[in-house]
Amino acid sequence: MWIETIILLIPLVVGGIQAYKKYDAVDDFTENYNDWITEKSRNTGRGNTLPAKIARFTLVPFYSLFTTIHDLTENIRDFGLRSGIRIAAYLYLVAFLFVIFITIGYKVLILAVLAFVLLIAFVLIRNSLPGRRSTAFGDSSEGFVEKIWPFFRSDSTRERVAGLFDVPQIDVDYTGNILTYEKGAAPGRKKIGRVDKHGHIYDTRRAAAVKIGWIDDQGRVIGDRIINRD
Repeated sequence: MWIETIILLIPLVVGGIQAYKKYDAVDDFTENYNDWITEKSRNTGRGNTLPAKIARFTLVPFYSLFTTIHDLTENIRDFGLRSGIRIAAYLYLVAFLFVIFITIGYKVLILAVLAFVLLIAFVLIRNSLPGRRSTAFGDSSEGFVEKIWPFFRSDSTRERVAGLFDVPQIDVDYTGNILTYEKGAAPGRKKIGRVDKHGHIYDTRRAAAVKIGWIDDQGRVIGDRIINRD
């Protein structure tokens, strides 16, 4: 009983120490770790092959658990408290996932993979049937991940979208959130906008989201303050 209690308290103690001592190295680690896992999430599942699709719909949600912790704590101004909460949350999340995996997780994983394979097989068979309606330009049947997100891997596309927001650079996650990196009293990534599955770009820094541009199926950015160059 005491051993289990001590183990459960370890992440809380580690986070509390960081909140009190405010080690710069720990804070840098949380920021670098988030950048690393965001990059992993961005690069996972590129392409339209079956393994890529499996990775995109299994690993990317897993990575998002860690990036969500970062996003929920990014507005905490005290960097010691911010990084302390992140470290404790990371440790609890890893422990929770480990316990789930060694108990029932591997069975659920096997069932999920089988279900996903059957789903992909059904989609492939349906797509191969004659008379299937092809996707026309501007059709929104595909989601953001399949249709719009790949274009944000292009440096020129990201630069043009950054121009719409008047910021030096932006990043975008698989859910469509547009983020930028801020310095000063509260450094870190901050959400400044979003892009929906139709490619419409919105600035969310105001009380109400404002549509400021659009990205089409070819990755061309269209907006009031940007000149489109093919």
